[in-house]
Amino acid sequence: MPRITLDFDGYTVFINHNDHPPPHFDVRGNGHHCRFAIATGLAMDDSCAMPAATKNKIREWTHHHRNELYVDWRRALRHQGLYAITPPG
Repeated sequence: MPRITLDFDGYTVFINHNDHPPPHFDVRGNGHHCRFAIATGLAMDDSCAMPAATKNKIREWTHHHRNELYVDWRRALRHQGLYAITPPG
């Protein structure tokens, strides 16, 4: 799974090649694995047990990097290398 950010707070952001719509990214770390929609920055699964502060940080980060995330999503579908994106602060 191609990583698109450096680690932040023990989490790493990934986008899978050959993944399914809707456009999203995965965040793994600290015993959690959740999928987040690029369109909203919200967790796609009700079972996402990440701390609320982490989910809020990811939502805000998604808002600021939405265009870059969509570019990487499209590149992943074409099996191209992904661009690194500055991790959440």
